[in-house]
Amino acid sequence: MKKILCSIFIFYITALQSQSPSPSFTFNHVFQSDSNGISSVAVKPHAFGGYWVLGGFNWYGGYSAFYVREINEIGYSETVHIIDEGYYFSTVYFGGSLQQTLNGNYIVAGDKGSNINESDFYLISIANNGNVLWSNQYLSEGSDQATQVIVTNDNHYLLYGFNQIFYPNGTYEPTRIFLIKTDSNGNELWHTYISSNVIPLYSEQTLDGGFLISGYQYNNATGYDMYVVKTNANGEVEWERTYGTPQNDGGSRAMQRTDGLIVLIGVIRGEVTTGKLYYAHLNPTNGEVLYSQTHQKYDKYSPGSSPLLLPDGSLALATLSYGPPPLWEVAFTVFDNSGYIVKEVPIS
Repeated sequence: MKKILCSIFIFYITALQSQSPSPSFTFNHVFQSDSNGISSVAVKPHAFGGYWVLGGFNWYGGYSAFYVREINEIGYSETVHIIDEGYYFSTVYFGGSLQQTLNGNYIVAGDKGSNINESDFYLISIANNGNVLWSNQYLSEGSDQATQVIVTNDNHYLLYGFNQIFYPNGTYEPTRIFLIKTDSNGNELWHTYISSNVIPLYSEQTLDGGFLISGYQYNNATGYDMYVVKTNANGEVEWERTYGTPQNDGGSRAMQRTDGLIVLIGVIRGEVTTGKLYYAHLNPTNGEVLYSQTHQKYDKYSPGSSPLLLPDGSLALATLSYGPPPLWEVAFTVFDNSGYIVKEVPIS
């Protein structure tokens, strides 16, 4: 059988604040599997030490499964928990697919269905010993692809991603944002659809109890643009905006600071062939740009990981920059609260 390799490393953000010329890695291990394909998409510290890694794998004949791998503090695999399995289509996509709940357990978000065109959001609640507490599949028409689950301040869950309907004649509807709010036992409280031609990448709950969702949107006039929508606590749109140039721009993430200001980071293109790292402050009441900065390095420069918004308003994330060979670099980058780069540590 084809072996798929999975590499995991853990990096502590404190290394960015030191004077060391390079970050300190705890481990970097490769795990092998005899399955046809294996993914590892999310990692969280475990309540009893070490880490939990969430992923999925599939086998010939249509078998697939969700799993959680326990790894110790130096990266060695201890136990693999199969938390759902069967002969069906299933996937998990992003780092936000695994979250710790307020009671110390964990919640997992993914997709499950007969095939990629007929799949549904799927939630799995697991105890910190790996035992499944409950699971729920949320049936709807078309293809639902979950991006993330967040634990809300009322100890409920917001499951979100996008929905797309496919027809037998080969045509299909544009993607749209799909939100489902559940209680702590996974029972649906409400659901809603938002906008069109949108791929949501990130979401978080805002200070007023609403939700901030960001990603990218396509339109015929300007191609792909950074996209942000703000909803109230019931998923009703308060405002939505796109950001970018007349050329194709990239995805984005919006985050709210403790003072209420929204920070947006994404990819913007000043010319057709180049990419710039875009940083902006947005008005929380309407999404208007109050301030922005762009950064250019080599030919293209963009976020390479989920940003971490620090308590003082500064921002840390992995960045990607690349140009003509051999100019290509991955680095951990820190921005001050005005979007200026104050530290960049290559990790290539």
